[in-house]
Amino acid sequence: MTIEQAEHGYIEWTNRLLTRLRASSKRANRQWYYASVTERQKRQHPHSHYITTYYPDDGILVQKGRLKYYQTTNEYFPAKHDTLQSESLERACVGCGLGNQYDFSRVESVEAGSRYMAKYLFKDSIFSTIWPKNWRRVRYSQNWPKLDDKAGKAFILISAADWFRLGNTALIIRTQNDGVKEIVRSNLYRADVIIQ
Repeated sequence: MTIEQAEHGYIEWTNRLLTRLRASSKRANRQWYYASVTERQKRQHPHSHYITTYYPDDGILVQKGRLKYYQTTNEYFPAKHDTLQSESLERACVGCGLGNQYDFSRVESVEAGSRYMAKYLFKDSIFSTIWPKNWRRVRYSQNWPKLDDKAGKAFILISAADWFRLGNTALIIRTQNDGVKEIVRSNLYRADVIIQ
């Protein structure tokens, strides 16, 4: 399939899948909502990352390290993390035109979910990916829960002005690992802060 064919049909195929998942959740008397971010694969075809309340009844855990079979390439690849597999979800994906490759796992915490979505939200801003006119890269259900409006002190570090603001407001910056520590050091080399 060409990139143009994939782009032309992708919204229709994902809408079909979302309609099926919504109907399945409604039949099971479960709340259903989702948020998604679409990005490009290495071959430039679109694919999406979802956080959703949908959970198929036939989901089974596949342990990390086991091989995961991809029918389209007739190959096995090692799973990168514990995943879930579902025949009903796979049938729904294939029936809607999306194919049978999916990665399905449980969100373990609010922080993990927010990091997962943030990664794909900012990935395109870094690489300046071009999308067709009127393409909606970020989508969410109408009933997505609204958060209370709380003014926080957090802000995103993208531009030099953001790093300057951090250097002027923080006294101590704690980083998760040495790689992050190096990034902070290189962006705040003139600031009077303690980096741990």
